[in-house]
Amino acid sequence: MENTLGLRSDLEELESLLKVARRPSIIRMLTEQCQRLRDQIQEAEKLEKCAAQGRPTAEVFNTIDRFAWDQTPALVKVYVHLDGLNDLSPDATCVRFEENSAELVVRNLRQKNYTLKFSPLYAPVDTEKSNFTVKRDTVTIRLAKLRPGEHWDSVAKATQANAMPKLDPSADPSESIMSMMKSLYNEGDSEMKRTIAKAWTESQERKMKGIQPGDGIF
Repeated sequence: MENTLGLRSDLEELESLLKVARRPSIIRMLTEQCQRLRDQIQEAEKLEKCAAQGRPTAEVFNTIDRFAWDQTPALVKVYVHLDGLNDLSPDATCVRFEENSAELVVRNLRQKNYTLKFSPLYAPVDTEKSNFTVKRDTVTIRLAKLRPGEHWDSVAKATQANAMPKLDPSADPSESIMSMMKSLYNEGDSEMKRTIAKAWTESQERKMKGIQPGDGIF
């Protein structure tokens, strides 16, 4: 852009000189130089346009927070349903497999991008044997266990950030439970938040009616 502006300034100055020139040789020299600058400006604009088109834009992804899963002695299967998935081209959906992580990426589904990442996985997987398929708007991710026969308690291993909060044995039981639920709510996904909010609302309704809570959380 700066280069183009500089060339345009030079051209304007030469054109102003051309208007007052009288000698044929000077007029011819200035005319040739003006044309040369016009050609340079045109070429510079083409380069700037190509550079702008080739410049990558940051992609925005929506995190998928709902999925189902099960396992066999050899595989862990993850099921993700997204309406309209079958309408996409095959290369719009992909899964990146690594020994300790897996990431589903869906691009341009109704003008939105989606991702679901498991990192770290509960246990390592065989990336060569892991695969995925898309059928009836559902992605099925097959994670081949590196140690067949090993039981997985979850797809992703609990980290310090999402591990289940521990109760303080020295604190009041009710306060400890409330503290734990608050922590779960703040750190949980949208499904967890809805579950906790529903349980809390039902608990308050029972208290207002004078009904003792059962074996639930509240």
